Amino acid sequence: MDVDHFKEVNDIYGHITGDKVLHKFGEVLHEHFREGDIVGRIGGDEFVVFMRKTDSREVAVSRIESLIKKVKELTFPEMNGKNITISAGMAFAPEHGTGYLDLHYIRQNRMAEMGIIFTKKKKDKDKGERKRLCLLE
Repeated sequence: MDVDHFKEVNDIYGHITGDKVLHKFGEVLHEHFREGDIVGRIGGDEFVVFMRKTDSREVAVSRIESLIKKVKELTFPEMNGKNITISAGMAFAPEHGTGYLDLHYIRQNRMAEMGIIFTKKKKDKDKGERKRLCLLE
């Protein structure tokens, strides 16, 4: 998952504010997921969560959807009260791979081909807002 338009945050509000955004997002990630889940920053504004022993796809999707809503409610005084949004892609084991590298690679390529990169640019016709979640089928 990544912070949408993060480069603009750095460009408009400065790198100190950008660092605060990343730090707060990291805190929210750690609070939002279970103790046994693996949460990490993989570079820039990209983060990854490995949810172990999830009961179903629906539970995992619900967890990510609630995270998207929670992050949207964050405000930053340094940004004049503006909020941030995130976009996420999900891959599932064993359907899409069995190890982290397999899952990350296929999710990243799928997002680039038709997922998040596309939906960030095109608004959802039904809701009038950007899609924030790409699921691999």
